[in-house]
Amino acid sequence: MKDLKAKVAKIENWVVQLRREFHQRPELGGEEKITSSRVAEELKKLGIKIKEKVGGYGVVGYLQGEKPGKTVGLRADMDALPIEEKTGLPFASKVKGKMHACGHDGHTAILLGTAAVLKDYRDQFSGEVRFFFQPAEEGPGGAEPMIKDGAMDNPTPEAVFALHVYSSLKAGKLAIKPGPAMAASDCFTLKLTGPGGHAAAPYETIDIVTLAAHLIVAFNSMVSREFDAVEPVVVSVGSIHGGEKENIIPKLIEINGTVRTLNEKIRLRVKKRMETLIRDLCKFWGAEYTLDYHLGYPVTVNDPQLADFVVLHLTELFGKINVQMISDARMGAEDFAYFARKAPGLMFRLGGGFADKPNHPHHSPFYDFDEKALAVGVASMSKLALDYLSK
Repeated sequence: MKDLKAKVAKIENWVVQLRREFHQRPELGGEEKITSSRVAEELKKLGIKIKEKVGGYGVVGYLQGEKPGKTVGLRADMDALPIEEKTGLPFASKVKGKMHACGHDGHTAILLGTAAVLKDYRDQFSGEVRFFFQPAEEGPGGAEPMIKDGAMDNPTPEAVFALHVYSSLKAGKLAIKPGPAMAASDCFTLKLTGPGGHAAAPYETIDIVTLAAHLIVAFNSMVSREFDAVEPVVVSVGSIHGGEKENIIPKLIEINGTVRTLNEKIRLRVKKRMETLIRDLCKFWGAEYTLDYHLGYPVTVNDPQLADFVVLHLTELFGKINVQMISDARMGAEDFAYFARKAPGLMFRLGGGFADKPNHPHHSPFYDFDEKALAVGVASMSKLALDYLSK
């Protein structure tokens, strides 16, 4: 495996072109027909057995080694976001209102590059590498449907790896967070109702606008005063809709928000406490309400032993200066969490930050990453699969 970097270098331009092709043709979650078809096409060219339409537009590739052995899974997400791109790149999105603003175009290209590299090593490892090309990570969720459709069965992999490109981390750098690494993502829709009335006489009706304000303040006070500061909790209201005119107290207000946590017990406690706050405040004000509280993606937990494995083996490839174990989790969510619940899993951070121009965050219309990250990603995923199957 001493020639791994050289093999990656030979296909680097191909991987870059794939990334740009995917970037120009973004598809939202559940719509990845063209992307999944191209993925299947390239895997077939490589002589890798595939299964299509797994849990929607998911594609699973199966690469067998020389002898029977363990199974390792490698996962990439394929979907884009409903964002109008403003990067001005020569390969910018050609689809109005849709953009790869989270690096999934790079993830897909990296995993195809990894498949191209590993097929040349099939006589040097035992067992199976299983490639998961997953739809709908940004929503409504593609990992769980793929798993329910048998992607992780016969046999279940002993380990599953994934990466996520980060523009906040310089290209060429890699970071690994053991334990809880990304938050559970829950959401709620709260509808407040009252009789409505004249804004000049709020005492004759129920002012649900003021009630909504009290509830939002209560949510934030709950976080800062009822939960330990070392246990991250985020409750954010993203939208409020209600009312038609400045002198009318409305009959209906709708509040939508998200809740992020890194601990399952805290997650359920937040839900229960919010339900109590809403019930009691609405009762005090005399308002009616309906609450739809949806538990979304669970906490993404990186297996500690796999974290040690990844740091050790990627350090062998890139040197200690470029690989670090970190302690900070992110409050963003990832449905890779479902893969990591089915088998020991680990998602590591792949640096994609530019050294010579501004870096924009995920989900920005200006988002881009340094394409030097693509070769690093291919080499990393290839190294982990090969070393795991030769343990």
